[in-house]
Amino acid sequence: MDTSVRTQDSSPLGISTIGEELTIAGDVTSKGELHIDGHVQGDVYCVALVLGENAQLEGNVVAEDVTALNPSRRCQWALAGACW
Repeated sequence: MDTSVRTQDSSPLGISTIGEELTIAGDVTSKGELHIDGHVQGDVYCVALVLGENAQLEGNVVAEDVTALNPSRRCQWALAGACW
């Protein structure tokens, strides 16, 4: 099953990953799909966002699609400013 994100011209966009050992202080922008397993202190702009089970996000989200792999943490992310 092809799960890659596609633009209007149907070409696949890349997937970028912020690993568990990584903390980013500042905004993050991706033209494709972004997986966050680490810690982001800033706003996130992307086509699709996947929040890993241990992801930490302190900021706002602008994305067409957001998936939380640990749905029980959605309230914590919402309180931290992640909106979807």
